[in-house]
Amino acid sequence: MEFGDEIVWHLTEQEEQEYDGLPALHWAAREGNDQLVAELLAAPGADVGEIFLDWNALHYAATRGHDKVVAQLLEAKADLIDCGWNPLHMAALNNHEKVVTRLLAARPELVDGVDGEGWNSLHFAARGGNQHVVAILLATKPSLMYEVNSFGSKPLRVAADWGHDHIVAQLLAFCPRAIDDGDSALLGATYGGHIKVVTHLLTTKPSLAAAVEPECGSTALHIAAARGDEDIVDMLLSCKPMLIYALDHPGNTILHEAIRGHPVGNKFCGANLIERLWRLNTDALWTLNTDSLTPFQLAITKGREFAIDMFQWKLSWDDIVSAFTTCRPPRRSPLSFVERYRPLIAQQCEGLLEAITKDLMGIVFEFLGLTQQAH
Repeated sequence: MEFGDEIVWHLTEQEEQEYDGLPALHWAAREGNDQLVAELLAAPGADVGEIFLDWNALHYAATRGHDKVVAQLLEAKADLIDCGWNPLHMAALNNHEKVVTRLLAARPELVDGVDGEGWNSLHFAARGGNQHVVAILLATKPSLMYEVNSFGSKPLRVAADWGHDHIVAQLLAFCPRAIDDGDSALLGATYGGHIKVVTHLLTTKPSLAAAVEPECGSTALHIAAARGDEDIVDMLLSCKPMLIYALDHPGNTILHEAIRGHPVGNKFCGANLIERLWRLNTDALWTLNTDSLTPFQLAITKGREFAIDMFQWKLSWDDIVSAFTTCRPPRRSPLSFVERYRPLIAQQCEGLLEAITKDLMGIVFEFLGLTQQAH
């Protein structure tokens, strides 16, 4: 019987169900069983650096925040393998202040480590949201704040993405000039609908309201309108009213995006906010994007019935007929969607026929009148 098998034999039935096939030392480290860890480390042939699925026992202990076990493994000279996330990353992400302090004291070089996507320990701490861990890392290496991961994000953007307004405030207090790069953070907070972060950033620097995504040209207002975040929309417009006229790279107005909706979380703008946005820029209703779609036509293609109902009274009948003629509702829309608007089209087509008939009769009467005068 192998060494690991002997340990498994001593587990309770519940412990064995949670065992997950881990080597004994990994399992004991994950569970924080310092007595078992000590026995395993003292046993002949024990391998403190054994790797299982790219992690050694130190990773598991750091992830769960088992400070005593981390101390045992460090004393046993556990290897700090480079598998992407090092133990400091795991402790910072999971808000284990004591473990972070112990790891940095024993292996200061850990603070320089980044994972495969360029995340440093402060990126992970910003995502975790623990102010004490953030403070420890900033005191150890202040330049962590300015390092960029492979997505182009600094720790401030990560904190904004996850809605940690207290971490955003902490980072800006540590280095006030970091607000100069606040555009990215504002966009991230708007994407997530984190009103507290947006409020803090715009209060600190109102001009951030003009932030634009470099790739697609969307402003924060495009994003907030698509999500239907009325409070963020109001805040952005109060800082920069002219944003209502902004176009992104594909030529979408704010009204286009409000009707389109936000794909993440199935977010959509409500009818009241859409009408407000239209009243702030009535010309947007006739603006074509690069797909040659007006907001009304986009409403048809997306099946946004409330927007169709709202705007059909604000368009001429030929605009409505043209829109329904050139645009198709989404494939998954129920037949009732098409049937609902069939009378509208029939009514408009009847109006067209009636108008043509009146025009023709006018010409005939005019001709007859002229003919009678000639005779």
